[in-house]
Amino acid sequence: MKITINKIYAWSLVFAPMVFFSVTSQGISAIGATVSRLLAMIVLLLLGISTLMGKRRLKFPSPTNYRYFFLSLFFLLAVASGFVGFLIDAYSIRNYLPASTQSFIATFLNSAFLRPIFEYVILLYYIFYFSVLPLVLFRHEKDIIYFFKAFFFVFNLSLIVGLIDLITVSQYDISITGRYLYEWYYSGPRNVGVRFHGFFGEPRDAFVVLGLGAGLYFLRSITIYKPQKKYYYILLIVCAFLTRSTSGIIGVIIFVAIYLVIGVLRGKTVITTVIIVALTGAASYFAVAFTPRVLMKYGVLLDIPALFSAGADLTAPNLAVNIYPLIWIVDNLKQFNPLPFLFGGGLGVSSHVINTYSGLGEFSNPNANVIRVLCETGVVGFIVYVLAFYYPVRKAMKGFSSRISGRSIFFSVLVLSLSLGQRNPANFIFLGVFFAMMEVLNTRNQANLVAHRRRVSGAKIGSEK
Repeated sequence: MKITINKIYAWSLVFAPMVFFSVTSQGISAIGATVSRLLAMIVLLLLGISTLMGKRRLKFPSPTNYRYFFLSLFFLLAVASGFVGFLIDAYSIRNYLPASTQSFIATFLNSAFLRPIFEYVILLYYIFYFSVLPLVLFRHEKDIIYFFKAFFFVFNLSLIVGLIDLITVSQYDISITGRYLYEWYYSGPRNVGVRFHGFFGEPRDAFVVLGLGAGLYFLRSITIYKPQKKYYYILLIVCAFLTRSTSGIIGVIIFVAIYLVIGVLRGKTVITTVIIVALTGAASYFAVAFTPRVLMKYGVLLDIPALFSAGADLTAPNLAVNIYPLIWIVDNLKQFNPLPFLFGGGLGVSSHVINTYSGLGEFSNPNANVIRVLCETGVVGFIVYVLAFYYPVRKAMKGFSSRISGRSIFFSVLVLSLSLGQRNPANFIFLGVFFAMMEVLNTRNQANLVAHRRRVSGAKIGSEK
């Protein structure tokens, strides 16, 4: 089998959302060295060499193209939010003390000055590598089919191993996977309890990848005309339920809320809107009232209005990290400063806020990406971020049947929402693969049209003779 850049790139996408394949901790490399990132370095290096030698000519789409307009706008808004952060002195609220176990590289990249800049580099990498390159490298049908084969080979294997791990943990209290690959040579695989996760990382990471798997399963069926199996979706839902993930529940609530807004804007009936609102309210109530993990982490949110009214100091070391950025936004609103609410404080500011309000002096970021987006780019940035993953899919689906169009939007919003519940590049990957799939379909349709015209023309010539 011939190894090509396109195949290496496909495998880098396969491993990207599966954080189990991490070979070092963030304490060593600041971002964690993963199999995906190591493969990405090889891909970018080979692409650079082949381009300089004239063996490959890369053609990138314009940032103003409808596919990437809102992603480009979001990056520009993030830069503007950074200036807002410096204007309101948000980046100075930091009390970060690097742990003794951290390497020099991690300490350097996590420094108060460099980390915000590094966050912009990461965002550019996510956009370019995961959402732009698929359209550039998966130009032929065989390329995207190879990606689907590679992805579902690892994905299905992870489902099997994850279910076996669930049995061994429940019966013998022994994990056969652990959370990360590097745990095997550091301290041994960590047992996370009777919760499904497989090769996807922690259970909260697994929830997102399961959603991505469902979305890619749908895209694959369109690409290769393969019928979908309902039992497969049922299996994914069962596995998602078995993760018992707080972030997953939050992601589902975000999905229902976003889908509600989209339904209203697209003119859905009042009955549909009422049903979605009821489901959102029921899901929110269930998440808070009947899930001890959620109540333990986020129950304090219910007390925040009363605490602010009483003038209490909300700096506390024992709250969930996702809460502190919200407190910072409300605190600024209380002081008649709406800028953090509208535009955030710039990329990387959430860790500054957490360190200040928690008083722990440790580098940390919110697990929930929705909190990071709101804290770092505000409500305006959040709206643009959602549009970046919804609008291109809706526009690209014009001309398709309402069934295919509706399901494409459904899965796009689902993967986006789950990645907002737990930070993961899954939404960028889904968008990039979707663009590549659409390009393949358009090329295939054009080829079929040309072949049809030739047949018609040949038939006319034959009849004339």
